[in-house]
Amino acid sequence: MTYTLCILLHCFYSCHYRLFCNLGFVDISDEENPTPGGFVSLPGEPLSIDLEDGKIVIYTNTSKITLDMSMKEIISTENDVDIPVDMVSIEKDTPPITTEAPILEEVETTTTEAPPTTTTEAPEPATNDEIVVEPATNYEVVDDTEPDEDSDEEDSGIDLSNWANLLGGGGGRDLEGEQVAVSIGSDYNAVADTEETMFSIYNADGDMVSSVDADSITDIIIRHGHLPADLGEDESLGIEVAGYAEELDLLFVNSKRANLILVYDVSDKEAPSLHQVLPTGVHPAQVKWIPERNILVAGTSKDARDDKYRAAVVVYKYGADTPQYPSLISGDDENGEPIPWSAMSGLSASDEEDTLYTIEDSIADKSRIFKIDTSSSPAVITKAMYIKDDNDVFKNLEPYGEFDSTDLAALINDDNTINVDPEGIVVDEDGSFWIASEGSGTIGDEKRPIKSLNFVIKTDSNGIIEDVVTLPDEVNDIQLRFGLEGITKQDDNLIVAFQESPR
Repeated sequence: MTYTLCILLHCFYSCHYRLFCNLGFVDISDEENPTPGGFVSLPGEPLSIDLEDGKIVIYTNTSKITLDMSMKEIISTENDVDIPVDMVSIEKDTPPITTEAPILEEVETTTTEAPPTTTTEAPEPATNDEIVVEPATNYEVVDDTEPDEDSDEEDSGIDLSNWANLLGGGGGRDLEGEQVAVSIGSDYNAVADTEETMFSIYNADGDMVSSVDADSITDIIIRHGHLPADLGEDESLGIEVAGYAEELDLLFVNSKRANLILVYDVSDKEAPSLHQVLPTGVHPAQVKWIPERNILVAGTSKDARDDKYRAAVVVYKYGADTPQYPSLISGDDENGEPIPWSAMSGLSASDEEDTLYTIEDSIADKSRIFKIDTSSSPAVITKAMYIKDDNDVFKNLEPYGEFDSTDLAALINDDNTINVDPEGIVVDEDGSFWIASEGSGTIGDEKRPIKSLNFVIKTDSNGIIEDVVTLPDEVNDIQLRFGLEGITKQDDNLIVAFQESPR
């Protein structure tokens, strides 16, 4: 049996500014080792994908394209057709699965890099089960077997003006492509409010029976370290209900900005409960639960080569005894609020039992030290301490070379917190900390001017700066932007590591 994942990639520009749109194929017969299956180039900008008479049908902004599934070739292209804003389909009923292990485990991630070619050699014809996923708009299960004469399956369009009539397995989207409704069996529907970062469950009469609010969802995202650092005060986390596993009563809720799938147990429709959190690539756009395989497939829609990340397909396997993710979450601060964190950098053991210390890198405007309790799984951040220059030790540092007083002042905030680039940390015997901060900029490079030297910062056990050490002048004179990355202490000596040695 061959399973092929089909990914409709939206247009992107190559380095020569030629426009490419592609239908990509990924073989997931072995879900732990997805393999590329080639691409078919498409004219126009893809809007939606569907099935008609066993053929893949793609609507672009200019035409309707029909492809043969087994040969993965374009059969016909029709112009001057009515282009639907979006299309939603109902998948055929599938038998329930019997596994009792309640965990989804991430199996593999495959990036969807599309070469500028028209077609590839046709792979072996598919047998009877194939999965078509379009991360940016909609999805469909491809079944090229003969239809069951006794099947009562129907193709059904979705009228978003009356979402209470949504049928099992289907869903609805708004005009921006956001997943706004997913049916939960035949009697309930989950509806997302993407602006308010929440979702609700309604019965068939349109009565709301439960709701998961923004505070609850945001709390989960913060504790898992996925709150975007650049999230605006009034900006949404991009919540959308994305799918439902009927056999398990699990609802999949995407957060596009947090790059997570929140999995909720909705067996009690009046009290949804968080079952699990799954990490994705950047900007998850759609998920597909495949019950006969016990796997969940997620597609991401953001692809930014300049920022060094690509669109991806992530496959999760249901049935692990314990989750792979997360390995670290945060507890409450002194005010009972979740401790925000992200982009952890260095890590150090300590003499305290079941305790580690870590730091976050330059993504934070105010550099912090974190205390971690490792006695449980996942480990828990129990304390966050700002690195502060309360005694003006950092402020009184002597600038050197291309690193001037203006650069130094920019590293110290008005409240005496600092914004450097901590990359390494080691705990001293007395509970104080030594922190390696990576320099910024390259000597003599106008495109990457010096903004910071490499520093070794000594703080007390509360994060108050006691000393700042710079490298020898002859090293600062040849600084590269790849600087200090790690630090440790042996007897009375500090040992630091460079990502790339100055030369």
